[in-house]
Amino acid sequence: MRGVRAALPDLLLVGLLTGCTGTGSVAPGPGGDATGTGIDPSDGEGASGEGPGGTGGTGDGGGTGGTGDGGGTGGTGGSSDGGGTGSGEVLPELPPCPTTGPISSWGEVEEDRILEASGLVHSAVNPGVLWTHNDARNEPELFAFAEDGRHLGAWAVDTTMRDWEDLDRGFDATLGAAALYVGDIGDNARARGTYEVLVIPEPAVDAAAPPQTGLLGPAATLTLTYPEDRAYDSESLAVDPRTGDLVLVVKSAEGISGVYRKPAPHVDGEAVELEWVGSLAFGTTPLGGNPRTTAASFSPDGAWFAIRTYSHAYLWRRPEGVSVGLMLTGEPCDLAAPAEDQGEAIAFRADGSGYITVSEGAHPAILTKDLHP
Repeated sequence: MRGVRAALPDLLLVGLLTGCTGTGSVAPGPGGDATGTGIDPSDGEGASGEGPGGTGGTGDGGGTGGTGDGGGTGGTGGSSDGGGTGSGEVLPELPPCPTTGPISSWGEVEEDRILEASGLVHSAVNPGVLWTHNDARNEPELFAFAEDGRHLGAWAVDTTMRDWEDLDRGFDATLGAAALYVGDIGDNARARGTYEVLVIPEPAVDAAAPPQTGLLGPAATLTLTYPEDRAYDSESLAVDPRTGDLVLVVKSAEGISGVYRKPAPHVDGEAVELEWVGSLAFGTTPLGGNPRTTAASFSPDGAWFAIRTYSHAYLWRRPEGVSVGLMLTGEPCDLAAPAEDQGEAIAFRADGSGYITVSEGAHPAILTKDLHP
């Protein structure tokens, strides 16, 4: 049901709050929703935010939350993955930000059909292989290519595609095997009632063999909704390697990006309401640059989490035992993203030694940077 609601809306700036009486880091409760003004030139106009801002509860941290864009007052308290109140989680001292090496190019994407690369994975089970897909208005296909850009194959996926926007890898406990997670989560008009994530067993690919073709059937199709039946556009899907949880980041013209999760395990046919874990403010310090988020990825060990926008990429550090919500209250690191025409994909290298990006467009460069802890 849409209209004014008494329950808490989803969006508020997440950060380390000052003036706390407690000693722990705190995360705010949700504030009011933002008003969309269009996502990119092809997107159309975003829907207006709905409902008054709610007042969050008080947790052990004791700090006061900020004000949401829709007029809501942020709550106070410790971070938790369930929402705005918590049990006073303490963010441990963080290691230094990793240093980035120079930009280098592994090659260019060879396949002519890859024109709107919107997701990227560096395979952990097929050495030297990367995966990508096109976004809306294209066929539901997964493309494999070598690190130097050579075309290795295209697999049709037996599904109805609406707007594929991101891709990640992970071990799926139900399958007992490595899987590709495809996020059919785009919603430029903010009009969808449901969103889907497809869990697809990763086929074997030989980077030295001729290109292959095939048909893949999803092992699981997950139906996701946002709290209070809200509709958001998202281009960022990441699989948490420590928990198996799915993490989605909202894309917003104003830069107020809610972060949501779907807990593991992932069972075919299940319908789940996503859990709000925090929000971030892109387009303003310390997350300057273009405000629209376009991809997200965890490092293979789960210690780093990256979110990119059209102009920048940022990284959060996560010590052992820290939830995603608490992680996001830490100071972000600038990854000095390479300049691209329309960068909508980021992935960590399979060995965690750096990150990789590609842009939309014909034969985009495969760009990479080393990361040194």
